[in-house]
Amino acid sequence: MVRGIIASIMLGVAIGSGIIYLGLQPTTLKLAIAAEDKVDRAIFEAAATALKDKRRQVRLAIKLKPTNEDVAVALGAGTADLGVLRSDATTPTGVEAVLILRREAVVLVAPEWAEVGSFTDLADKRVAIVRHGGPAGHNINILRDYYGLAAARAHDAVISFEELEEALAAKRFDAYALVGSPTSGPLSASVRRIANASDGKIVFINIDEAEAISRRGPDAEALRIPEGTFGGRPPLPRKELLTLAAPVRLVARPDLDDQPISELARQLIAMRSVLRRVAPGAESLETPDPDTSQMLVQAGARAFRDGDEQTFLDRYSDYLYLSLFLVGGLGSMVTAVTGRFQRRQRQTVMRVLEEVMLTLDKLPRTPSLAQLDEADLHIADVYRLAMQQAAECNLSADDIAAFSLALSHAQTRIDVLRTRAELAAAQPPRPVAAVRTGPAPI
Repeated sequence: MVRGIIASIMLGVAIGSGIIYLGLQPTTLKLAIAAEDKVDRAIFEAAATALKDKRRQVRLAIKLKPTNEDVAVALGAGTADLGVLRSDATTPTGVEAVLILRREAVVLVAPEWAEVGSFTDLADKRVAIVRHGGPAGHNINILRDYYGLAAARAHDAVISFEELEEALAAKRFDAYALVGSPTSGPLSASVRRIANASDGKIVFINIDEAEAISRRGPDAEALRIPEGTFGGRPPLPRKELLTLAAPVRLVARPDLDDQPISELARQLIAMRSVLRRVAPGAESLETPDPDTSQMLVQAGARAFRDGDEQTFLDRYSDYLYLSLFLVGGLGSMVTAVTGRFQRRQRQTVMRVLEEVMLTLDKLPRTPSLAQLDEADLHIADVYRLAMQQAAECNLSADDIAAFSLALSHAQTRIDVLRTRAELAAAQPPRPVAAVRTGPAPI
C-alpha cells in the first residue's frame, strides 16, 4: 500500500512537471506575408531568426502567399495566425491590429515640362506607380475616385525602382507616384533620380484635401512630410508636403491568446534598431493607439502599450495556489493514511509476537520432545512470514527488530527446554528400595 501511495505521488509530480514544461515551451505563430512584399519579408525573416537564436518564448513561422488578397484569405480561413496587410488592401472581418509597421505614402512628383500643378491635372497624363519593395499601393486610386478621375486609371502603369531610370530617359510618363515609406532610402533615391533627370525642375503635387479624404474611410491617413525629408542639393521637398499614406499593419486573428501577441509586440519593438539594418524604415514600428486606431487593437498589443502585460505568475497564480492547496491536502491525507496503516501494521506485528509468547507459555513445565518440535515448527513459520513481509518492504526497522528479539528469545527458551528434556531422557531410572515384611525387631 505504501508503494502504491508513493507511486501515486510520483505520478502526480510527473504530470504536474509535464504541464509546466509544456506551458513554458515557446509559442510558434504562423505569419502570412505577400511574396511581392520584399520589405516586410526582410523585416520578419530577420525577426524570426533573432527570436529563434535568442530562444524567446514566441517564434514566427513565415508563410509566403502570392498576393495581399491571399494573405487576407489565409487569415479568414484560420490557416495563418498573423498577417501583414496594407490598410487599402482587402481586410478580412474581425482581424485586430498588433503593430503599425510603417506608413506607406504616395508621393506625387512630376517634371515641370509635364505642366502638372495639382492632382486634377493628371486627368489625361501618363502616371507611373513606382513600387519600393512593397506591393503597389492603391492610394492613387483613392485619389482618382475622390477627384472623379476614375477613368484615367487606364493611363497608369506599375514599374519597379530598377525600371525608373529607363522610364525617365525615355520620358514614358508625365508624373510618378512613388509608393513607400517617406523615410526609406529607396524612395528618397527615386525622388533625387527624378530631380536629376529633370535638371532639378520638378513639382511635388500637394494633396490639400488629404485630411478630408482620410475621414471618408479607414483605407488611408493624411500624412505630412517635413521639408528636406528626401535630401539632395538643395534638400527636397523645399516645403512641407501633405499627402495620403496607407498604414501597413501586423494584424492577428481575434481568437488568439493575448500573452504571445503581447510578447511578440514587445520583442519586435525592442529589436527595431536591429531590423533597421535589413529594412530601412523598420525603426518606425509602433503600437497602434486604441483611441485613434481605425482598426480594433488586439488585447495583447493593448496590454503591452499600456504596460499591463501579465507575467506567468499573473496568469497562473490562482492555479498555482490551488495546486499548492491540493498538494498540501493530499500530503495530509497521505500522512493520515500512512499513519493509520502503520498503526494497523504494528498491531498485527504485536498480535503475532503475542501468539509466539502464548505458544511458549502453553508448554508444560517439563515438555516432551514432541511438544518442543511442534513449538519449534510454529516459531519457524512465524520466522518465514516475517522474512517474507520484510522482503516486500511491509515491515519497518522497528518491526524487524521486535521480531528478531522475540524469535531469538523463543528459540533460546525452546533450546533450553529441549536440552533439559534430552538430559532427562538419557538418565537411568533410580532403583526402588525393598520393603521389609514381618514382625518388627524387638
